[in-house]
Amino acid sequence: MYSFEDDSNLIMLLLNQTEMTPASLILNGIPGLEDMHVWISFPFCSMYTVAVVGNCGLLYLIFFEGSLHRSMYYFLAMLSLTDLVMCTASIPKTLCIFWFYLKEISFTDCLVQMFFIHTFTGMESGVLMLMALDRYVAICYPLRNSTILTNPVIAKAGLATFLRAVVLIIPLIFITKQLPYCRGNVINHTYCDQLSVAKVSCGNIKVNIVYGLMIALLIGGFDILYITVSYTMILRAVVSLSSTDARQKAFSTCTAHICAIVFSYGPAFFCFFLNRFGDNTIHPSCLIIVANIYLLLPPTMNPVVYGVKTKQIRDCVISSKSSEIPVALGSSYLTEFILMGVPGILSWQHWLSLLLALLYALDLIANTLIVTVICQEASLCQPMYCLGILAIVDMGLVITIIPKTLVILWFNAKTISFTECFAQMYTIHFLLPWNRYATTCRPLNYTSIVTESFLVKETLLMILRNCVVPKSVPVLATQRNYYSQNQINHYFCTNLGVTSLSCDCRKINSFNQLVWTTWLGQSWESCRAGSVERAVQCIPPALNLLVYALKNKELKQGLYQQGMFQDLTNSNSSRIQVSEFILMGFPGIHSWQHWLSLPLALLYALALIANTLIITIIYQKVSLHQPMYYFLGILAIVDMGLATTIMPKILAILWFNAKTISLPECFAQMYAIHCFVAMESSIFVFMAIDRYVAICKPLRYPSIVTESFVVKATVLMVLRNCGTLTSVPVLAAQRNYCSKNQIEHCLCSNLGVTSLSCDDRKTNSINELILAWTIMGGDLGLIMISYALILQSVLKLNSAEAASKALNTCTSHLILIFFFYTVIVVLSITHSSKMKVPLIPVLLNVLHNVIPPALNPMVYALKNKDLRQGLYQMIRLELKGNH
Repeated sequence: MYSFEDDSNLIMLLLNQTEMTPASLILNGIPGLEDMHVWISFPFCSMYTVAVVGNCGLLYLIFFEGSLHRSMYYFLAMLSLTDLVMCTASIPKTLCIFWFYLKEISFTDCLVQMFFIHTFTGMESGVLMLMALDRYVAICYPLRNSTILTNPVIAKAGLATFLRAVVLIIPLIFITKQLPYCRGNVINHTYCDQLSVAKVSCGNIKVNIVYGLMIALLIGGFDILYITVSYTMILRAVVSLSSTDARQKAFSTCTAHICAIVFSYGPAFFCFFLNRFGDNTIHPSCLIIVANIYLLLPPTMNPVVYGVKTKQIRDCVISSKSSEIPVALGSSYLTEFILMGVPGILSWQHWLSLLLALLYALDLIANTLIVTVICQEASLCQPMYCLGILAIVDMGLVITIIPKTLVILWFNAKTISFTECFAQMYTIHFLLPWNRYATTCRPLNYTSIVTESFLVKETLLMILRNCVVPKSVPVLATQRNYYSQNQINHYFCTNLGVTSLSCDCRKINSFNQLVWTTWLGQSWESCRAGSVERAVQCIPPALNLLVYALKNKELKQGLYQQGMFQDLTNSNSSRIQVSEFILMGFPGIHSWQHWLSLPLALLYALALIANTLIITIIYQKVSLHQPMYYFLGILAIVDMGLATTIMPKILAILWFNAKTISLPECFAQMYAIHCFVAMESSIFVFMAIDRYVAICKPLRYPSIVTESFVVKATVLMVLRNCGTLTSVPVLAAQRNYCSKNQIEHCLCSNLGVTSLSCDDRKTNSINELILAWTIMGGDLGLIMISYALILQSVLKLNSAEAASKALNTCTSHLILIFFFYTVIVVLSITHSSKMKVPLIPVLLNVLHNVIPPALNPMVYALKNKDLRQGLYQMIRLELKGNH
């Protein structure tokens, strides 16, 4: 029988359901690593930038290049579009959480984000399956490929893949929406994942788990099965081919696709199994980092892999680059400009490099301090402090200009290609309005108007405006005709400086510059009178910290609280209560450890003498002025720096019992050791690349591995390692050292120092692990790839003598690599296993820092004929001089 009571119960149930649906959710980021959010954002932002640029570049090439209008590249375009949507659905919000603490997201936006992420991850799996189908038809039915995979068939297959993902994901969204949420609204994640949102619910989520598992099986399981069957049939078809070249050529067309499958399904499997079976054993931060890598790695790596492995795409990139800049010289083409510097002071302009280098270092350090303080101090996380944006823009501006200027002044490398010149011009014009825009933000401290949301929107608007408007400057500059003159009286490429070399009318360039300056310059004049002289672009970034630190009370307090301007040896500091550390030496053998000073002193002397000889021989013998020996000379300098960083202090401990070391000296030694070890690893990579080009591309070796390449590689090595490893001493200095100050070691290692802290050092350990994997792991991976390609090339040689000779040039390098990385692996194992005998890891650590500097020159001197001859000639000349 119908009753009003039933109606009222139904209405109350519906009202309770709507009340239990939160209006917004809080994405808390990575739990346990809140202090590391800013540091984690840098690799995330870099990978996202590479993903967007790479995939947009692929889409552009495939759309405009007629030679790429084939089934394989249409599927690749689908994959690029899917990757773009997939990473864009999550990473911008993640960066807003890390940078601006914008953690709130409406429930509807959360569901929309969830839909896009899950739909396009399923879409990516489907596209990889379609690409496997394309490879199967191309290899097994090559004559029927164009008739089977026509454009309508490709469009229908792509649409079916998209609809399959949409149809399966939509019910999951509705199931998640219907759950009651009464456990709060905080999600420990960087984006709205289905399981993470469901766990906030107080209802039964078994349906979500079962349906999610069913989707994974229907999409992932089916696609993997189809890909496996396709490649089984491809392998059977390839093996049946009679020609070795045909087999290799057929299978080489699949390598990029196989790499894409590994990059997509590898993190997917980790993410799937860790989420369902690792909740109680794996720390949540690891789960979230793996989940973000799952969304970032495929979009980042796919365009790189396809760009490297696919010849047609490489050819299109090269042809597009050569056609972008129509600079005619009669029937030939100019390919470069020459940056002459400041006219009239060419004889002594290298002295300017000292001032510029000092200002450049001050720029980077000062602006990094600004960004660090604003990110770490909650009181400064306000729209008013868009000073952080100014600091980032200032660093970008000086990095665009000063490195090239210093290379001109130090190495006389004045040439710059047209592409690099116009790219530099565009970057300068893009960053200058940003610099002025950021300086106008300081007075806008009206909290009711200028909110965090307002600042984010205005920042995005300025990016779009400044990316589009200044683009006309380099585009119009490339349209001019440059006949004979290519010498620019400047240190970098300015619009007027470059276009003044053209032979035709440049009124349109001047007018465009005037319009551009007038429009974008309206916001400049309120902060700085007149335009900044371009020859001193590094001065304003260097002054920003000083001006704001002196004039702004809140920023000064933030700097003092962070200990940026405090002496680390101040015993009254609330963060650091000890004034010095005591290096105890080798643990367990303190009574007779002084006897170890003899072999250590011998190794140190041998390292200095041998590496000095190597550098002298390379410098004096003209036949050794080759990239291979330049890299060896750089390795010798780094080895001497590494040995000198630790050995004098160790010998002072063993001989004079001088065990105390101040905190700044300890952190400086820690930073120097990490930098030199990482630089040594980088040099081994460049030496491997040098050997790869010399063996695999011998005719192009002189044009690829030039002196300019060596200079660029060295600058890149220094910037990468000095920049990324700053976090090691900075994080170590943030720990609270309350009582213990005795380090059972001979040197200031990161783990040895931070083990004395009274607070949690999980952040330091994770940072050390990430750096080890990205720097050492990345370098070792590149070396292994180089030698795999070398081995593949050597095995194709018909002559056994030629193969032996080619491999013989690599033996010295292989010996050093084997010793260097083997000791690192052993050290990692001994530290992670927490051995009961601490002497072994300490001894290994010391020997790893002193044996390679002594061993490297000896190995090369014994194995390299040219070095031996140079050494004999030097000894012979010295003996003749004595007689």
